[in-house]
Amino acid sequence: MVNYMEKSWERNYKQNQQNYYRRTKEKLFSQYGASCKCCGEKEPAFLTVDHVNNDGALERKLFPTTQAMCISIIKQGFPDRYQILCYNCNNGKRKTGTCPHVIAVPQL
Repeated sequence: MVNYMEKSWERNYKQNQQNYYRRTKEKLFSQYGASCKCCGEKEPAFLTVDHVNNDGALERKLFPTTQAMCISIIKQGFPDRYQILCYNCNNGKRKTGTCPHVIAVPQL
């Protein structure tokens, strides 16, 4: 019979990894700002790191995980080519090149 209960070391490892990633993101937020640069969203669960020049595809090939990329940003001294956006603004920017909040909506 397979034991489906997690071993305590596995649970501790996962918790330590989650805590480390949370602290890493907190460092980024403290440097780049803890809100979306476009719409002002402040909920940390919705915030993500954005590549200002839309060149994220190149970096995703270099780093196996988002956490590895975040650690690299910290080691580089928080370069200006990154910013904090919420997932909505980041996704809109990825698809159109500009966040939908920035695109002027024509008046009807």
